[in-house]
Amino acid sequence: MSVEIYKKSEKHISLPGLNEEQQLRLESAKRYCQEQSVRFVMQQQEEETKSFMSGGINGGSVQSQQVLSLMSQVFIGSIFYEVSEVQLRDAFSPFGIINVVNLNLDPVTGKHKGFAFIWFELAEAAQLAIEQMNGANMWGRPIKVGRPTQAQPYLKTIEEAVYDSKRSTCIYVAGIQPDMDDTDIRGLFSPFGEIKKMQLTKDDVSNVNKGNAFIEYTL
Repeated sequence: MSVEIYKKSEKHISLPGLNEEQQLRLESAKRYCQEQSVRFVMQQQEEETKSFMSGGINGGSVQSQQVLSLMSQVFIGSIFYEVSEVQLRDAFSPFGIINVVNLNLDPVTGKHKGFAFIWFELAEAAQLAIEQMNGANMWGRPIKVGRPTQAQPYLKTIEEAVYDSKRSTCIYVAGIQPDMDDTDIRGLFSPFGEIKKMQLTKDDVSNVNKGNAFIEYTL
């Protein structure tokens, strides 16, 4: 017995292209979706902050730890959509060790939404990144680098800490090569004054420096 299979003829329908007005509306809709995505993430962060503040945490040490954690985070906006996590790490790692990069990928497109959050190991690294990278032209456009939304309730405390650190005789140094040791660092920075104390951050296992150090000068 033979079986004949009939296929329906497939018709390809070509849709007309968008006119200028429709194209503008489409771009406007895309911008609106991006803004809503940013607002949603920011709203989540604000709710987390309110939850923390309403939890009855009044202990100075706990709040200090929270502020220090927030000072280690940075928000990055206006990122080109093709930029990857690796590129972000490469761009911001000169300021210090990065613990986490969150690009907030869109579950549908698999691409990020034009903004990201970076958690540095040290608050000093985050501060340096904000000072050096905010407004910098990266990947064809100026990016925005600043404090995350959940840091807003503590901005006064953070600003005071930053102000005090700049008046201090202790400086933070980033971008140190792995093969450099204490002697190398002292040789580079001793011409600027008498070094009272120096701490080169090293890995507990390999004893290789982590690329940053703290140097305290005498008055």
